[in-house]
Parts: sequence; structure tokens; C-alpha cells
Amino acid sequence: QRYSGNPLALQLVAQTVEEFYFGDGEAFLAAETFMFEDIRDVLARQIGRLTEPEQEILFWLAVARVPMAPYDLQARLIQKRSQREIVEALQALRRRSLLERTARGFVLQNVISEYLSERLIETICRELTPSTRGATEGRLTVTNRFALLDMGEQEYIRQSQRRLFLDPIGRY
Repeated sequence: QRYSGNPLALQLVAQTVEEFYFGDGEAFLAAETFMFEDIRDVLARQIGRLTEPEQEILFWLAVARVPMAPYDLQARLIQKRSQREIVEALQALRRRSLLERTARGFVLQNVISEYLSERLIETICRELTPSTRGATEGRLTVTNRFALLDMGEQEYIRQSQRRLFLDPIGRY
């Protein structure tokens, strides 16, 4: 469930369980090791090759935490894009197995959502650091591209967004 059946993530987890936990899956689960360096490296390479619209869609899906239709995504994107561009980006992301389609829209696999959430938090914290703030001033940065708390969503989703994004950034 943690890896949403992602074949590459499952293969890496199986290797880790075999090599470091001597085949003991329960010990691996008890250690609560969800995201480890091999998975981060693979996802970083895969996401690094994406176009800007594809990356922006992935980050919005990570923040939203709910299925989103193309028109929902179009309304959220800072840089306005046509419906055709969004659909093409969604098709490309599906071909790469980075998102899934549900009856209500597109969602991320758990492992990808977790990775993107961590990356988003790290990037925002870096942008808020006084030593790097001047370098990003006046540009469209990650900090002002994504609304981390969606007031239009249900309370449980806002609570999740607060816990996953705002609390860690606040502790920074």
C-alpha cells in the first residue's frame, strides 16, 4: 500500500528487505522505512527529465491530496496553460507511471506523493533561508507558486495539508 504497487519501488524495497533485513519483511515494516535513498535517486532522475508543465502538475497533485480533473489543474496553475497542454502533460505522466486515473480525476501513487511533498518542503525552506532569499527575490519561486493550504477543500484535507506542509515548514 505504501508504494501503490509501483514496480520499481517494490523491486528496490524487496532488495532492501533481502539485503539489510535478511528477508524479514516485518522488521522492515517495524522500522518504518518508507522512503530511502535508492527510491529518492530514481524519482529525482525521473522527475528531473519532465517538462515544466509536467512537474507543476505533479506538485499540485502532491499538495491537493485529492483526485483532480484537468480543469481543476488548469485553474490552479500560475502560468496559464491550455486544456490541450494539460491533457498532453497528463498523458505523458501516465505513460511514465507517475500518476493514476480514478473515477474523479488524477492522483499520485503514495511513494511519488511522499517524495514530491518532501522535495516541496525542502525547496520552500531553502527559499525562506535568509542566505538564499536574495537569489530568488522577484522571481516566480516555489514558495509563491503553490498554495499549501486549500481553503476551498474539506476540513480533513486542510488538516492533512497543514500537517504535511505547514507544520514542517513552521518547525524549520
